Amino acid sequence: MSTPSVDEPTIALPPPEQPLATAEAFDRDRIARRVAILSGVAIAVVAILILRLWSLQVLDVQSYRAQAISNGLRSIDVPAARGQILDVQGKVLVGSRPSNSVAIDPSRFPDLLTLCGRDVAGPVDGRSANDRALGISAALIEAARFSPRRRQARIAAIQIAIDGSQQVRAWVGCTKKYPQLAELARVSGITVAAMEDSIHTAAVRAPFDSIVLTKDVDRDVLFYLKERAAQYPGVRIVEGTARAYRTSRGTRGTTYPLAPHLWGELAEISAEQLEDQVTYRNAQPGDLVGQRGVERYFDRYLRGTNGALQRRVNAFGDPIGAIVRSQAAKPGDNIRLTIDSGIQSAAQAALREAIAYAKKHGHPAAEGGAIIAMDPRTGAIRAMASNPGFDPAALAGPEGQRYWNILASDTERSPLLDRAMTGLYPAGSTFKPVTAIAAVEARVVKPDSIIQCTPSTTIDGQTYRNFESDVNEPMNLVQAMTASCDTYFYELGKRLYDATPRGGDFEPQPLWARRLGFGAQTEIDIGGDAAGNVPDSTYKERRFGDDRVHNRWTSGDAILQAIGQGDLEVTPLQVARLYALIANGGTLVQPHVGAAVYGQDGTMRERLSSGSGQKVPIDPYVLATIRTALEGVTQNPDGTAYSAFKGFPILVAGKTGTAEKLGKRDFAWFAGYAPANNPTLVVVCVIEQGGFGGVTAAPAVRQVLARAFGVEEATIGQISSAEEAGVYFGPALGADPAEEVQSQNSTSSVAPTTTTERSTG
Repeated sequence: MSTPSVDEPTIALPPPEQPLATAEAFDRDRIARRVAILSGVAIAVVAILILRLWSLQVLDVQSYRAQAISNGLRSIDVPAARGQILDVQGKVLVGSRPSNSVAIDPSRFPDLLTLCGRDVAGPVDGRSANDRALGISAALIEAARFSPRRRQARIAAIQIAIDGSQQVRAWVGCTKKYPQLAELARVSGITVAAMEDSIHTAAVRAPFDSIVLTKDVDRDVLFYLKERAAQYPGVRIVEGTARAYRTSRGTRGTTYPLAPHLWGELAEISAEQLEDQVTYRNAQPGDLVGQRGVERYFDRYLRGTNGALQRRVNAFGDPIGAIVRSQAAKPGDNIRLTIDSGIQSAAQAALREAIAYAKKHGHPAAEGGAIIAMDPRTGAIRAMASNPGFDPAALAGPEGQRYWNILASDTERSPLLDRAMTGLYPAGSTFKPVTAIAAVEARVVKPDSIIQCTPSTTIDGQTYRNFESDVNEPMNLVQAMTASCDTYFYELGKRLYDATPRGGDFEPQPLWARRLGFGAQTEIDIGGDAAGNVPDSTYKERRFGDDRVHNRWTSGDAILQAIGQGDLEVTPLQVARLYALIANGGTLVQPHVGAAVYGQDGTMRERLSSGSGQKVPIDPYVLATIRTALEGVTQNPDGTAYSAFKGFPILVAGKTGTAEKLGKRDFAWFAGYAPANNPTLVVVCVIEQGGFGGVTAAPAVRQVLARAFGVEEATIGQISSAEEAGVYFGPALGADPAEEVQSQNSTSSVAPTTTTERSTG
């Protein structure tokens, strides 16, 4: 390697360049600057927030507290008015009237719902399973020896023992924390216990709604609460409606509710009813719905659609401004019935007056009864009266439950029982047309066959007496029914029994009773009627089991049924259908009370249809013969209702009946129709323990027919008053040709296998 010479010139090199700044270093500087800026901004924002919060909480607290209190909206249900129930002419039978309730807002009473919502079980039975079972078994054996009422109570107690616990009202005293509620209960006229029960129910069911304490409050109470609103914070006056019922005026000026058994009551819908979307279509929890009768069956029409409104309220629920928005309630539709209010009023008056007349004339036990008026061509019910009755307005009032308890506990008079549809009675001689039809159709007799009507007859070793002991003459069907000869129909009963095979495969007597509508419900549109009982061999076996003495169908059973006695049970509504069939030529009509649905504007929305009825295959000659006989009952001097209808300008056909019931006095019946040559109205009356049908029931039917056909004449009540004053000298209301004989034989029993039987016409 060579080394440069000293003399060679050297080249000067430039100094090394400095390294350039990297991108990373540049970004770091920029981030640092941004962080510094953001930190400053954050500090400023925090400072501003702190200052603002301090301003809100210290400087402007009162202003914003007032705004917070007043910014709530509450939705309030507006109950829809229930539709009206009208009679056939459009007169209001059941309407609505304003009614106010007292309620409380539970949010104004802290812990109230918690205290009143408690529901716990009682002490648990600590016995062993074996000891418990032995104790229950012994109690059941002991209960079997009690009377029915005591036995029922004991079995209920045993059921509690089986459950092992007993429900207790654990919420008693839950309002003690709020003495103003006790004062509110006193002012409203309810007990603290009732108020606590209402709060408990609301706490379980709908804890956020206002709690209604009492309904239909007097105006004085409302004014008192409004004037002292500051003393009762959280109290609400809820506006609503209640049912108003038409009344009729009696002869002495007393007013009576019209057809109380027909309407049915209203109550809050139950969980089970909510599932029934046929009857309670579109119903919502809390709705008031019909529980029975017209109110129930037509509920889907009568019940409207609730409305709603929203109103600004403060934090305590008190309204502080106008209504924000609202949805109007839609009232229910009106239901027009087939009931004629004039005929209904006359039927109730005739029933009351006939019962009172019976009491004064030797029948002090007369108390209950029923009258039905029906169009035999269509089955339209014109009147349906039952006595004793009740006041439906009282049931709908604030003391409704207490009133219900009083009515339900009256087991002697049974005022809640609708005797027209559910009263079960022996039919007596009003059943003889059924026997006649069965005998002719079974070919055991002809309408013109002659049978001797005797004072008595002996069949299979048993003697049966006629109601008239001095008669002994041959009669055909017309004569026997006109005079109500029992021995004639005893013979028909025996022949029907003989026509029944021993195996009971064919029983013409009960068969025809069922074909003519007995032993089954009538399918009336509002429902609730009783089926009654038509005894036969199957019934005897079911009732008496292995008792070979009594479980057989005997000639005595057939004979008693031939005159409407024995174990036969019918309702007045079933008897009305029978006589409608006779009047219209053989059609078993379907009774109904519904006619049409009308809107609030008066336009008809729907015509309510009913069944056309069932044509029963009966020989027209048989029906014509029976109609002739029924005319003779009222027109022939030998007829059992001749005195009752003497001088009446409308031709009436019908049948009296005086039925016996074990342990009771005679029941009075009359069933008939008018005008006899072109029937437009069937009227049936029964008076419990009212004596003879021609004396008490027939005059009541006459009074109803007089009102229906515009006949001006004295009523039973007016005649009775004139008799008391000694100024009446006209004919007796009615007379039964067998009354004297019936009185002599009144001690006889109706037991089918041991004694004789007779049924006064």
